[in-house]
Amino acid sequence: MKIGFLLLLALISTLVSAQESKVAILEEMDFVHGRVFHRDGKLQGKWFINYHSPWCPHSKRLVPVWEQVANSLAPDVNVGSVDCSKHHDLCIFYGIWAYPTIYFTESDLGVVKYEGVRSQLELTNYVKNQGYLSVPKDKVNSFEKYRNETWTERITNMFRDTPSGGV
Repeated sequence: MKIGFLLLLALISTLVSAQESKVAILEEMDFVHGRVFHRDGKLQGKWFINYHSPWCPHSKRLVPVWEQVANSLAPDVNVGSVDCSKHHDLCIFYGIWAYPTIYFTESDLGVVKYEGVRSQLELTNYVKNQGYLSVPKDKVNSFEKYRNETWTERITNMFRDTPSGGV
């Protein structure tokens, strides 16, 4: 009986470990020269990135959904996650002021903020159906904007873009 239980436990453990997460846990170095950007500054593929904080209830609810999105989009689109409580400077750099914030990036497009429903179906369809292409041009940020903007400009623009109309 004990041997059968141990075999069942080993089988379950193998199945669970075989389903590794497809969500890339990202940090600053991945954006400098790593998985997101190459050393030459070029974007490495398409990325759908969730900027979140572990204490945020909305971020917590998105975790299992984000795993499903990653499974649905792999291997065509990279799905990543940035913990803003650990990588605060990176999140400020990209103008993250609320959690979770989701951006889609593609080299020919730039950086587009996802503002739709946070369900697995809606998130996946947004990418698969190229919903990011229907975003008005003034809402798409170029990579150069992020590289050339000073910290003061970044923070000023972050508050200017708030739903309340800024300070």
